[in-house]
Amino acid sequence: MTHTSPGGAALDVVVTNKETASRYEAHIDGELAGLTTYRLVDDRVVFTHAEVYPRWEGQGVGSALARGALDDVIAQGKQITPVCPFILDFVGRHPEYLEHVDEHHRAEIGSRPTGEGV
Repeated sequence: MTHTSPGGAALDVVVTNKETASRYEAHIDGELAGLTTYRLVDDRVVFTHAEVYPRWEGQGVGSALARGALDDVIAQGKQITPVCPFILDFVGRHPEYLEHVDEHHRAEIGSRPTGEGV
Protein backbone atom coordinates (compact mmCIF):
# COMPACT_ATOMS: atom_id res chain seq x y z
CA MET A 1 0.00 0.00 0.00
CA THR A 2 1.52 3.31 -1.01
CA HIS A 3 0.84 6.10 1.43
CA THR A 4 1.79 9.75 1.07
CA SER A 5 3.33 11.17 4.22
CA PRO A 6 2.33 14.64 5.47
CA GLY A 7 5.63 15.90 4.00
CA GLY A 8 4.49 14.73 0.56
CA ALA A 9 6.86 11.77 0.17
CA ALA A 10 5.32 8.51 -1.03
CA LEU A 11 5.99 5.62 1.34
CA ASP A 12 5.40 2.03 0.29
CA VAL A 13 3.99 0.56 3.51
CA VAL A 14 3.57 -3.22 3.41
CA VAL A 15 1.22 -4.55 6.09
CA THR A 16 1.33 -8.26 6.89
CA ASN A 17 -0.33 -10.47 9.47
CA LYS A 18 2.32 -12.31 11.46
CA GLU A 19 -0.08 -14.85 12.93
CA THR A 20 2.58 -16.71 14.95
CA ALA A 21 3.18 -13.50 16.94
CA SER A 22 -0.48 -12.33 16.88
CA ARG A 23 0.37 -9.02 15.32
CA TYR A 24 0.16 -7.04 12.11
CA GLU A 25 3.43 -5.49 11.00
CA ALA A 26 4.10 -2.45 8.83
CA HIS A 27 7.32 -2.61 6.81
CA ILE A 28 8.96 0.08 4.69
CA ASP A 29 11.74 -1.12 2.39
CA GLY A 30 11.92 -4.33 4.45
CA GLU A 31 12.35 -2.44 7.73
CA LEU A 32 9.84 -2.93 10.54
CA ALA A 33 8.21 0.49 11.00
CA GLY A 34 5.35 -0.36 13.36
CA LEU A 35 2.98 -3.01 14.60
CA THR A 36 -0.38 -3.68 16.19
CA THR A 37 -0.97 -6.67 18.45
CA TYR A 38 -4.19 -8.62 18.76
CA ARG A 39 -5.93 -11.57 20.38
CA LEU A 40 -8.42 -13.85 18.67
CA VAL A 41 -11.63 -14.29 20.64
CA ASP A 42 -14.24 -16.38 18.83
CA ASP A 43 -15.12 -14.45 15.66
CA ARG A 44 -13.47 -11.23 16.87
CA VAL A 45 -9.99 -9.78 16.51
CA VAL A 46 -9.25 -7.78 19.66
CA PHE A 47 -6.65 -5.09 18.96
CA THR A 48 -4.68 -4.49 22.17
CA HIS A 49 -1.73 -2.27 21.24
CA ALA A 50 -0.29 -0.29 18.34
CA GLU A 51 2.98 1.52 17.88
CA VAL A 52 5.01 3.18 15.17
CA TYR A 53 8.74 3.34 15.68
CA PRO A 54 10.14 6.87 16.20
CA ARG A 55 11.89 7.07 12.81
CA TRP A 56 8.51 6.64 11.07
CA GLU A 57 6.23 8.69 13.33
CA GLY A 58 4.16 11.43 11.70
CA GLN A 59 4.48 9.95 8.21
CA GLY A 60 1.15 8.13 7.97
CA VAL A 61 2.54 4.71 8.86
CA GLY A 62 0.07 4.27 11.72
CA SER A 63 -2.90 4.99 9.47
CA ALA A 64 -1.60 2.60 6.80
CA LEU A 65 -1.05 -0.06 9.48
CA ALA A 66 -4.54 0.37 10.93
CA ARG A 67 -6.20 0.35 7.51
CA GLY A 68 -4.27 -2.74 6.38
CA ALA A 69 -5.03 -4.67 9.57
CA LEU A 70 -8.71 -3.71 9.67
CA ASP A 71 -9.21 -4.49 5.99
CA ASP A 72 -7.68 -7.93 6.53
CA VAL A 73 -9.95 -8.65 9.50
CA ILE A 74 -12.99 -7.67 7.44
CA ALA A 75 -11.82 -9.84 4.51
CA GLN A 76 -11.69 -12.79 6.94
CA GLY A 77 -15.32 -12.13 7.92
CA LYS A 78 -14.40 -11.37 11.53
CA GLN A 79 -15.44 -8.52 13.78
CA ILE A 80 -13.15 -5.77 15.04
CA THR A 81 -12.80 -5.15 18.77
CA PRO A 82 -10.76 -1.95 19.17
CA VAL A 83 -9.36 -1.95 22.72
CA CYS A 84 -6.15 -0.18 21.70
CA PRO A 85 -6.68 3.61 21.88
CA PHE A 86 -5.07 4.21 18.47
CA ILE A 87 -7.25 1.65 16.68
CA LEU A 88 -10.32 2.88 18.56
CA ASP A 89 -9.62 6.46 17.48
CA PHE A 90 -8.88 5.38 13.89
CA VAL A 91 -12.26 3.63 13.64
CA GLY A 92 -13.94 6.69 15.15
CA ARG A 93 -12.41 8.86 12.40
CA HIS A 94 -13.22 6.35 9.62
CA PRO A 95 -16.90 5.43 9.96
CA GLU A 96 -16.69 2.97 7.06
CA TYR A 97 -15.25 0.51 9.62
CA LEU A 98 -17.95 1.01 12.24
CA GLU A 99 -20.32 -1.67 10.93
CA HIS A 100 -17.52 -4.24 11.38
CA VAL A 101 -16.94 -3.39 15.06
CA ASP A 102 -18.48 -5.62 17.71
CA GLU A 103 -21.78 -4.32 19.08
CA HIS A 104 -20.46 -3.15 22.48
CA HIS A 105 -17.61 -1.09 21.05
CA ARG A 106 -19.74 0.19 18.16
CA ALA A 107 -22.11 1.73 20.71
CA GLU A 108 -19.15 3.22 22.61
CA ILE A 109 -17.69 4.78 19.46
CA GLY A 110 -21.10 5.98 18.29
CA SER A 111 -21.70 7.80 21.57
CA ARG A 112 -18.43 9.80 21.44
CA PRO A 113 -18.66 13.39 20.22
CA THR A 114 -17.17 13.83 16.74
CA GLY A 115 -13.42 14.39 16.80
CA GLU A 116 -12.98 13.28 20.41
CA GLY A 117 -9.73 11.42 20.92
CA VAL A 118 -9.15 8.61 23.35
